[in-house]
Amino acid sequence: ERLGKLTDKEKKEYGLEEVENNEELMGRFIPILREIAIAYPQKNVLVVTHGGVMRAFLIHLGLGDENTLPSGSIKNTAYIKLLSDGVEFIVKETFGIVKKLPE
Repeated sequence: ERLGKLTDKEKKEYGLEEVENNEELMGRFIPILREIAIAYPQKNVLVVTHGGVMRAFLIHLGLGDENTLPSGSIKNTAYIKLLSDGVEFIVKETFGIVKKLPE
């Protein structure tokens, strides 16, 4: 439980090497999304994943950060409706994502 509350920076500082950071996670996730977009152009495809992956993806796209999208901000049954040409990603809609206002 405590591990989930650490930021990626803290995980690195504590040497938790077995824990994949957001950058590594996106290094695996984004190529798969691109492959799906290219393989199924103009199709609707459902990709099911953990909320942590969704959170890391939104942060990667610049739609939040560790503070505005803290751990636990992606609720069960949350989704991201996404458009992609295989290169770019456009978020069309989100549901179940609680974003904190910057302080």
